[in-house]
Amino acid sequence: MQQAHLIQPPLHSIPAGSIVLLDSRRAMNPLSLELLPRALPLRPFTATAPSKPTATGLAGARTTVVQRRRRRLWAASAAVAREAARASEATSPSATSEERFDWLDQWYPIAPVGELDPGAPHGKTVLGLSVVAWYDRAGAGEWRVFEDACPHRLAPLSEGRVDGKGRLQCAYHGWCFDGAGACRFIPQAPALGAPVHANSRACVASYPSVVQNQVLWFYPRTEAEFRDVLQRKRPPFFDELDDPSYFAVFGMRDFPYGYDILIENLIDPAHVPYTHRGLNSLLLTGDLACFFTVVHDREGGDPITIKIEQANIDGFLSRMKRGNIQFEAPCALHGTNPRKMNVDGEVEPWFMFVIFCVPVSPGRSRLIWLFPRNGGVWLHKITPRWYSHMFTNLIFDSDLYLLHIQERKLAAVGLDNWHQACYVPTSSDGMTVAFRNWFRKYCKSQIDWATPQADLDRQLPPIQSKDKVMDRYWSHVVQCRSCSAALKAMGALEVALQVASVAAIGFLAFAKGTTTTLAASVVHRAATVAVAVLCFAASRWLAGFIEKNFHFQDYERRIAAKGIDNWQSSCYVPASSDIMVVAFRNWFRKYCKNQVGWATPQPDQLPPTPTKDTLMERYWSHVVQCSSCSAALKAMRALEVALQVASVAVVGFLAVAKETLAMSAARRNVAVAAAVLCFAMSRWLASFIQKNFFFQDYSHAYNRGAMNALSPSPLPRPLLAQAAPRRSRTPSGGARFSVPRRGRWAAARIPVSAVPHEARTEEPPSSPSLSGEEERFDWLDQWYPFAPVCDLDPSAPHGKTVLGLSVVAWYDRAGAGEWRVFDDACPHRLAPLSEGRVDGEGRLQCAYHGWCFDGAGACQFIPQAAALGPPVHKNSRACVASYPCVVQNKILWFYPRTEAEHRDALQRKRPPYIPEIDDPSYLTVFGVRDLFYGWG
Repeated sequence: MQQAHLIQPPLHSIPAGSIVLLDSRRAMNPLSLELLPRALPLRPFTATAPSKPTATGLAGARTTVVQRRRRRLWAASAAVAREAARASEATSPSATSEERFDWLDQWYPIAPVGELDPGAPHGKTVLGLSVVAWYDRAGAGEWRVFEDACPHRLAPLSEGRVDGKGRLQCAYHGWCFDGAGACRFIPQAPALGAPVHANSRACVASYPSVVQNQVLWFYPRTEAEFRDVLQRKRPPFFDELDDPSYFAVFGMRDFPYGYDILIENLIDPAHVPYTHRGLNSLLLTGDLACFFTVVHDREGGDPITIKIEQANIDGFLSRMKRGNIQFEAPCALHGTNPRKMNVDGEVEPWFMFVIFCVPVSPGRSRLIWLFPRNGGVWLHKITPRWYSHMFTNLIFDSDLYLLHIQERKLAAVGLDNWHQACYVPTSSDGMTVAFRNWFRKYCKSQIDWATPQADLDRQLPPIQSKDKVMDRYWSHVVQCRSCSAALKAMGALEVALQVASVAAIGFLAFAKGTTTTLAASVVHRAATVAVAVLCFAASRWLAGFIEKNFHFQDYERRIAAKGIDNWQSSCYVPASSDIMVVAFRNWFRKYCKNQVGWATPQPDQLPPTPTKDTLMERYWSHVVQCSSCSAALKAMRALEVALQVASVAVVGFLAVAKETLAMSAARRNVAVAAAVLCFAMSRWLASFIQKNFFFQDYSHAYNRGAMNALSPSPLPRPLLAQAAPRRSRTPSGGARFSVPRRGRWAAARIPVSAVPHEARTEEPPSSPSLSGEEERFDWLDQWYPFAPVCDLDPSAPHGKTVLGLSVVAWYDRAGAGEWRVFDDACPHRLAPLSEGRVDGEGRLQCAYHGWCFDGAGACQFIPQAAALGPPVHKNSRACVASYPCVVQNKILWFYPRTEAEHRDALQRKRPPYIPEIDDPSYLTVFGVRDLFYGWG
């Protein structure tokens, strides 16, 4: 294929009426954060122009057999059905006046070619389609994109291989396919029998594909009329990516949030000083050095003036003071500094960013980035890509969990209500508003997925724990050849360092009785021991480095099958020991109709059953919420490493000091025993940490003599209910304990006959239907515990979910010096305030855009608003909902109503009060843990 001619209209030819000023009444000051991009106007391709890229998958005419096979596949059928539905919709009166973005008539990137191994197939999900990319070396020597399903039994072809003849081979039964998708070999078919491999049902659907700008693209239609789609429509093309004077840093990563959230975040320059706080040095020295120019004020940001031009169905152009960004729907974001030549006509050092945002499935997206530059090229050529990705991933991690939570908050209010739910008063939100307008006007705020399952199942997956959301291995490392190779090399180096450490000590021990020059010199022996200790310490450091940069690193900011209604008919409770259970169920049925009055709409279906290790894990359910356990975990990990280093150092000391301390056999034995004891303690401590801070499987054993021996004296069974700690449960599934202690246990044995007969009733009489005279428990007219105050850090916000409400607690030291409980959603873009911080002035600051709130919930500062402009922070929409709260019995409680008439709820109703907890003669043990089952 020849190179296509690009038509770039001059800037002065753009009609003046196409320029839209956002909030033009408020002239903003110079930028605090500027993107330095040059966004070229939309560049159409002419049909008669030559083209540079080489097309793959379009080399020859497909056989009729392959064409018929394509039409039989469900993915192709779904695409045809969708096209037919759109055709009928276009003829309707309501659709004729509106343009609708066609998601299936676009090119989508698979991956940079540098990340694809030609010797293996690669599976990806794009627009809900499962596809496999592989290199057809036996055909035209080009990359192909097939449907990721073998026609035999629908096994994924991405789990297969490229065989010795260059064909794609299924790993399940060995069927082989050529570059056109035709089946060439079925091992189970007799050689002299019928050619069953030539049947149309034995073919794989093949998508049009092309390698352009070092990226593999594919077109998500397999019908015969789309074979030559490359002649009609091409992927976005950028000259700089193919210019040999430029060097491009590229990479790829999957994210646990949707396509719209990804683009909205990338085109938002105002969040960088706040969300990526502490990483500005990385932004100025890494791949994004020329991408951002940050000018800090006291809070870290300034107003940004943004103008939107050329807003249409194909995207829009955003102009700022020192650069532009262009969005080419649906995937491409690109921009650079507008000046490429200086006044003398010489080429200046120039940087450009090109980003492709790929819709994967509901709640998932993929980012492919390419940063071409012609300045400092030699330095970047000698810098490995994994080193660059290490810093880029750290930047992505800093807002990853925040966006994962924000997407679910937006889904709860509905994307159609985005403008009502989010308060965007400043010009710095210009690109975000422009994208949301495009997404609403041309896409109806939804993606038209290419598969029926993804199209029907638009519900987001459940919220995941932080370690799964921020995992780097599956989202990036396995897709990056450079990072995968670095991980393997570092893993081997870690083992080599440990072996070298043991070998050095062994050499000294072996050469102790010889006349070896190295062993005879005390200096040499000391140097060898130092090398051994250094190797061991380096291996331990390398293990931590691997975990943080290739797996996970936390970014710190400062009973449903039967039905509950049928509980009494399903459960047999004949014994008096079930009295309290029956009494609770009777109360829950009579006054609550067997359901919790959630403060927010909740799905009736329980979440899927997790695995046992997830169900019984302790770190996220307890340790991160407990200040004591968190500190103990850090100290024990440091002690574990210190014990291992000490064991190596003691053995090395023996080898060096053979002329002094080692002369005494008793002392040598003591030193060896100390080394062995240190190493054994380090291994025991590692097991202790795993069992007590992460996961320990509980064995239901009947013989517990060892544990009973540790108990002072067994209590009588009837006293267990009184000896047990007082426990208050929250409807969110958490349990909070408070155990008052003073002296010995004292309790009286209460006979079962003393229990009222009504409480022991198994099957209470049926109650009449709900009427005006029947009492109903008011779940929203109660106080709920948040957490023990001792487990709350006054210098940071703490997020919890109670009664379905997402709330955040923080200490208002700038106000009355009290704890506050707010709604955990910033009014700007619904980002979770619990991921923010308490700033230097004692205000609660959002980590996304730096909005600050006082103890009453009023917004005190919006960094993006002009200092001399209207006081937009005083608008009522800029305030956060504040809940009544009180600290009682050393526990923070809150009342789940924010209306004005409930501000004095504490005067009318108080939380339960237990005098013993405040009695100084009592010692109280606190704790909190989330549980994987319901409140009832």
